[in-house]
Amino acid sequence: MALKKQVTLKSNFGDDVVFNDAYIKIIALSGNKESMRIEVCTHKNADSLALYCQQYYFVPDLSGNNFIAQGYVHLKTLPEFAGAIDC
Repeated sequence: MALKKQVTLKSNFGDDVVFNDAYIKIIALSGNKESMRIEVCTHKNADSLALYCQQYYFVPDLSGNNFIAQGYVHLKTLPEFAGAIDC
């Protein structure tokens, strides 16, 4: 599973660079029943190197879906992932 959305980044020259279908993937997950940390990398497409990576935290639902699926659900609640779609 991954997410897709339009992402705009600044180039080294200060120009906006738009990635229309950026590929956003959880690459690492760790934690416990109180807090899960997910590392999320954004790529130009599914086959490219990461443009950047960030960490996010959420409280897992121990009776819910697997933690990676919960991580994607959490990401879609954050403003920077508004409009992201599953892929």
